[in-house]
Amino acid sequence: MPHQHVVRQGECLSSIAPKYGFSDWRVIYNHPDNAEFKKKRPNPNLIYPGDVLIIPDAAPKEVEVATGGKHVFTVKVPKTMLRLLLEVEEPFAYELTYRDVVVAGTTDGKSPIEHPIPADLADAELAAWPDTPGNETARAGGVTWALKLGHLDPIEVPSGVQGRLKNLGYFSREVDGKDGPELANAVAWYQSASGLTPTGVLDDATRAKLLKRHDGA
Repeated sequence: MPHQHVVRQGECLSSIAPKYGFSDWRVIYNHPDNAEFKKKRPNPNLIYPGDVLIIPDAAPKEVEVATGGKHVFTVKVPKTMLRLLLEVEEPFAYELTYRDVVVAGTTDGKSPIEHPIPADLADAELAAWPDTPGNETARAGGVTWALKLGHLDPIEVPSGVQGRLKNLGYFSREVDGKDGPELANAVAWYQSASGLTPTGVLDDATRAKLLKRHDGA
């Protein structure tokens, strides 16, 4: 019998689905009972604590095979990808660390970092430094970020605005979802840097520019 799941901070559809025996989160997201949820959250990667999902019953799949032989079944599981684009205009090297895994790579500064990750991964660390001769692994002059996966909220709520402004360097306080002078100042700073009138009010034009710059949407 279908039942409800209330989204908690840090959860995403990719981490919720395996808890209920689904290898593909799209089975839940595209279920007719979640039509209103899908309309409210058109980007399945951005859901919000307190959102309610209807978890359908898992339908067993039947396959007819011949008796007396061995059969191999392959289950296709969608990959969960981490995709990050740093605002760096020169080549850099990086290390992505999570659990016992360390992934090293380089990029030209214009291409995103992309790497498959476990669906339930909540924390990771990213270190980046100039990709110059002799500095491939030294991390000299580099920066390290602690990544909280699944914690970015939709831009329609204050915490989603704070999170994006913080990632872009305009908001230095903790993301708490509260309106106030600090958020207004950050919005005004971002507006001024983006060629908009610095009112401190998150109007549609500011929201659209912020969403395009941060999310690429």
